[in-house]
This record gives sequence, C-alpha cells and structure tokens, in this order.
Amino acid sequence: MKIDRIAMNYYIFGAHSRGQTMGVYLKKLHDDWNNLGYLYDDDQINPETVRGVPVFKIQGEQEIDVSATVYIATRGGSFAHVKEVLEEYGFSPDNIMPVDVELDSRLRNEFVPEYFREQKREFIRLENELDLCGNAPESAARNVDAKIYVVRSAADSEIMSVVPLCDDESFIQAGRALSDTALSECDTMIIPVIIFQLKTSRCASLRLCTGYGKT
Repeated sequence: MKIDRIAMNYYIFGAHSRGQTMGVYLKKLHDDWNNLGYLYDDDQINPETVRGVPVFKIQGEQEIDVSATVYIATRGGSFAHVKEVLEEYGFSPDNIMPVDVELDSRLRNEFVPEYFREQKREFIRLENELDLCGNAPESAARNVDAKIYVVRSAADSEIMSVVPLCDDESFIQAGRALSDTALSECDTMIIPVIIFQLKTSRCASLRLCTGYGKT
C-alpha cells in the first residue's frame, strides 16, 4: 500500500498504541500534513487528546471532514468493521487506508533512520552486520515474512479468551511470570504463538526492530 499521494489533511482511526504510533510516524515523515484528529466508534475509554491532537467519537458532536484521508490503525480483525463505519459516515473508500503490515513496515523503516539521525546516533541494519557474525549465507537464504506483533497480558484480559487476528499478525505474551497460563498452552489453531529466546550475545540477539544504534 502506498502513501506517496498528496494527503494534506488526515485522521487516524484508533487512539491507542497503534494509532499513536502512526501519528508519530506521519508527524516525523510528513510534517507538512495536518492531523485533524484521532477517531473511535466504541464506548471504551479514550484519551481526550494525543500529543495535543483531539480525539473524536465518530457520530459525536464534533464536525468531521469526510474529504480527508483516514488511516485505520487498529488490529487487523477490526479493519472491515471500521471501513464500513467510515463509509456509512461519508468517507470515500479511496480515502480509507488500513495500516496493514506492508504500510506499517514501510513507515517504520523510513521513520527509524530519521529518528536515529535526529538523535545523532548511528543507525545500523542488522543484515549489514551479519558478516561479522558469520551468518550472512544462512540469513540470505532465509525469507521471513513481516509480522505485526500483538502483545497480550493477563493483566489486560483472559489469556485463554479468543481475539481475532489477521494472517500477518501474531501474539506475543507480556508478563508471563505473573500469569498462570502461557500462550503456548492455548489453542494454537485459534491463537498463533511466537516464542522468542533472547540471548545476551550481540550476534545472537534477536531484536524486534529493523536495526539498532550506537551513541
């Protein structure tokens, strides 16, 4: 999915972690664009503002510009519902852009080097360091699809409860030591589980980002 067309005014549907991350990406990469606000349509508690940008309930009292672009920054399982809500409200289907794994990866890969540059830190891609670790041939033969990881915690909801995911999403568990149930014990036909083993060696470390920095 491409975003290189002109989009001077936009909304972000979703005011929590994914939506806030999307807002940071677009602010950094397209500072001349105008974020008109964050949208939601449920009765969950949402912040009144995100970094000074207002949060609106769609079909609320605030006037919403339906000619603007809307980025849907929610779990993939909600895309169809949100798209239907936006179209019913009056947004053009051409202006509704779900933040899928392709778009998320593209924006992140553009954002992170810019952030490191701003912090005066060197950004190094992991694949550029593999020769030092002796893993270049093995890595070059590997074709790993990008994923969006959804963090689950027993503090937020029952681990055994079913939460729908798209094919390009997987769960990762936070706070395992505080829970009686591991994701790996759940029905993996319903909940795909990714288990990571983190090591301390620089070359053996698995990092859930596109690179790392040096000060």
